[in-house]
Amino acid sequence: MNAVTALIPCYNAAAYLPNAIASVRAQTRPVDEIIVIDDCSTDGSAELATSLGVRVVSTDRNSGPSRSRNLGIEAARGDIVAFLDADDWWEPDHIEIVVGLLERFPEADVAFARVRRVGDWRGESAIFIPENQALDVFWTCVHDNIVPQMGVAVRRATLQSIGGYDETMRHAEDYDLWLRCARRHRFVCSHRLTANYRGHGQQASVNRLRLIRGAYDARHRMWQELARSEPPVADRMAADIRGTWKRLLTEAWFSRDRAYLEGALGFAALVPGSAPIERRWRWRTRLLWPVWRPALAVWDRVPAQTQHVLKRPALALLGIKRGPGRSNGRGSD
Repeated sequence: MNAVTALIPCYNAAAYLPNAIASVRAQTRPVDEIIVIDDCSTDGSAELATSLGVRVVSTDRNSGPSRSRNLGIEAARGDIVAFLDADDWWEPDHIEIVVGLLERFPEADVAFARVRRVGDWRGESAIFIPENQALDVFWTCVHDNIVPQMGVAVRRATLQSIGGYDETMRHAEDYDLWLRCARRHRFVCSHRLTANYRGHGQQASVNRLRLIRGAYDARHRMWQELARSEPPVADRMAADIRGTWKRLLTEAWFSRDRAYLEGALGFAALVPGSAPIERRWRWRTRLLWPVWRPALAVWDRVPAQTQHVLKRPALALLGIKRGPGRSNGRGSD
């Protein structure tokens, strides 16, 4: 049986940390060790973790979640590591399910389950791939971050082989990791809800545009690497990135938020072959935005059945092939 380490990066999370640690200790399949990685907290988080009887590793300066997780990976004794942010918590069967997947599917290196959003945000993480199958998920990962950070277990050797988290990234660092990992390794998932993701205003993911930009930065880096080593694959990835960006622009357009739209247009340098798409959207924004929001106010008063009939020709008139789809290019839940 594989040894399992639970890694809990922590920064000023004393209010939540006891609940996270308690959820690890309540697992139906016990973990072999719990490590809290304290990122120079000023609220006594490190002392609290020590008093709760877990191992504490501390950064030498506040460095962000990537450095914290990498320190945890280095310190872990387990063959498998499972990540839990200090403000989240697991259901009792989480380790049993995700580690069990890695043991049932030895050809897979990453296993994850779905998460429930609680607190300021509500809902459940999406289903992107079939469950209980070891799959090549690279192209799915190009479009979406399919792996919830608090819902995953990974073989430690795999993380070490790809260099761990990119410590230069402060946003979408988890998406960057899974994208790099998916290029060479198989993933397996369960559709069970086994973890809880607490939404609150102190989280980095509150800044939507920075998070999405981080995801496009990760895609752009991967595309550059493939352009040097595997040009045909890079060409396909460039087309997929453009498609994802167009869906993001469409979502931003329909959000009625001009700042969101301008921010999304600002990602053009990270999208290979973006120039003609950017020109069209800039033209559309300059000419049509002044009348777009008043037009939508009128549209809102149109009966739903009539909207359904008129939607396709209305989008065609605007030069938009379809409305916003599931993928919007975000890098994280």
